[in-house]
Amino acid sequence: CNTVEESDEQIQEIRDQLAAAGSQATLSQFFTRRYFKVIALAFFIAMFNQLSGINAILYYAPKVMKLAGGAEVLGDAFPYIGSVIVGLMNLVATMAALTVIDKLGRRQLMIVGSIGYLISLGFLAGMMFAYEGGYFEEGSAAPVWLILLGLLGFIASHAFGQGSVIWVFISEIFPNRVRARGQSLGSLTH
Repeated sequence: CNTVEESDEQIQEIRDQLAAAGSQATLSQFFTRRYFKVIALAFFIAMFNQLSGINAILYYAPKVMKLAGGAEVLGDAFPYIGSVIVGLMNLVATMAALTVIDKLGRRQLMIVGSIGYLISLGFLAGMMFAYEGGYFEEGSAAPVWLILLGLLGFIASHAFGQGSVIWVFISEIFPNRVRARGQSLGSLTH
């Protein structure tokens, strides 16, 4: 909103919608055919957000870095430093997404994030196979840095796409009358 008048107009629209719809919908009124599409969208977006594997990467980044030889090649502290770098990337990419989400739109961010998933996870899989297959010299730091790069790409893709869009999407998709129940369902699924 650019002006106080626009803000007041939007607040009045919300009040009018709530007054026209009556009081909050009961649980039996929420799970009806009328809201099936938005309930399904919120449920599946939240579910796929978790199934992306983001938590496995965030929780097990040090282990992934150790398996890639990070501790042997760059020292025992490197896997943990790499994990901190991954966390910082998550923060930076989330902040970047929040600055452009209204300009680019939720759909565009989801598409960009999904393409980033494919590229970064494909790259990571290739690097792990190359590392396990002995395509790198023994003691080389290259696979460690390349795997960290792939992890950073995955984290950035998630934070810029699905990670930031889900909360905005779930809060906006439901009509005012059922918004509280809808957000609760989406958050529960997540």
